[in-house]
Amino acid sequence: MTHTWVGRVSNLVLLTALLLPARMTTWATPAMAQTSYDCAAVNQIPQSECAALVALYDATDGDTWTDNTNWLATTTPCSWYGVTCTLGHVSWLSLSNNGLSGSIPSQVGDLTELIVLYADRNQLTDLPARIGDLTKLQWLHVAFNELATLPPEIGNLTALVSLYLSGNQLSQLPTGIGNLTVLGQLLVEHNQLTSLPTGIEDCTALYKLWLSGNQLTTLPTGVGYLTGLKDLYLSDNQLTALPTEIDTLTALTGLRLDGNQLTSLPTQIGSLNALKTLYLHGNQLTSVPSEVGNLGALQTLYLHDNALTGEMPAFLTSLSQLTTFTFYDTDWCAPSIGFVPLWLSGIPDLWGTGLICEDDLGTAGGTASQENTTSLAGMQATMPDVIPAAGVQVNLYRSLPWNQWRLITTTHTIIDGAYQFANLGQGLGIDYRVQFVDPTRRLMPQYYDAKPTISTATVITITPGVPRIGIDAAMVEAHNIFLPMVLR
Repeated sequence: MTHTWVGRVSNLVLLTALLLPARMTTWATPAMAQTSYDCAAVNQIPQSECAALVALYDATDGDTWTDNTNWLATTTPCSWYGVTCTLGHVSWLSLSNNGLSGSIPSQVGDLTELIVLYADRNQLTDLPARIGDLTKLQWLHVAFNELATLPPEIGNLTALVSLYLSGNQLSQLPTGIGNLTVLGQLLVEHNQLTSLPTGIEDCTALYKLWLSGNQLTTLPTGVGYLTGLKDLYLSDNQLTALPTEIDTLTALTGLRLDGNQLTSLPTQIGSLNALKTLYLHGNQLTSVPSEVGNLGALQTLYLHDNALTGEMPAFLTSLSQLTTFTFYDTDWCAPSIGFVPLWLSGIPDLWGTGLICEDDLGTAGGTASQENTTSLAGMQATMPDVIPAAGVQVNLYRSLPWNQWRLITTTHTIIDGAYQFANLGQGLGIDYRVQFVDPTRRLMPQYYDAKPTISTATVITITPGVPRIGIDAAMVEAHNIFLPMVLR
């Protein structure tokens, strides 16, 4: 009888468990989608701020963060990874490159004492409108995420001094940006901006404006009001012209305009007398205005890869502080005598065309041969006689800035082992390196003069009016490279 009663009770309990929702059964596996945390036990910070941190953790998949040390594991949120507190409030969140994904939740707006929010290099897709409640926020860095839009409430962050948005998918900035009158740096590189918002001219505290890698076709004239700008980066856009109001940016020290579609520069560019760095390469410039000669503080000038032709203008010689100057991949030539070549010779980092206005283009050549080996007492020994090496590929490189070398042209040796390169630039600002390669791989490749790498290769210079000869190579069979040095 007792066994029957126990069996009935067991069956009733089992039936009840099956009918109840899974979350009401005490023996069910806990749900993993959201971690339960009781902020009532926290006294370091207000419960509303604790709840905001918990919401941030849950909304951005905190369980998979790269580092979530102490998060939801202690009653001291100020010890959680990336959280800094000041006077009983969360003042700093530093969660960059930490695997956050999804949207930042609206509860983040309850962190009203937050001064710094670093969340760049994650996979965040949205910022909430309540981000605008963080009126004490000074640094907002959410670069290299997946943001396609920004809430207009960004304009409420009137204490903001640094806004880092590069590497997202933004096609526009909210007009409220103009309310950020103490903003010092606005970095929005590598997005999809086609224009700048009305009101950008009111950000008069800006000293750094980086907009490279967008789709800008014009700049608003209001940029001229940003008279405190020191760095203006506009590389790799689609600009065809600059506003004449650029002449008011007299504090500029760095101006990057490379990789655009500029065909000319306004004469007003000569007013930028604090400019130290000017990048103009990769445009379609056919000339440079004489006012560039007024940029007396200029130290770096990049003009390569433009449509410049004729003799280099003499007004450039007034740039007495210039230490780096590039104009390769243009058709500029320099006179052989006079102040221009003297000035060029004093520039430490010079990367020019090597074209001399009064002289023909240069030539360089030589021969490739194979060392002839014979058998002596069953051993291989290198003999002094050589035979011509026909069909050897000869590569001509020239040096470029940043320790780069560009392949200029290629030829092959003829039956007597000879080769020649013609139509070469010569003189200041250009040098070459030559490589010999056997297409059959029977002979070991080398750089002139018997050097193993391009960085150690002997430099080939060309003197105006004097053909350069004797750039030779004596190549050995690949299987001979392992012979003892005494036999070679």
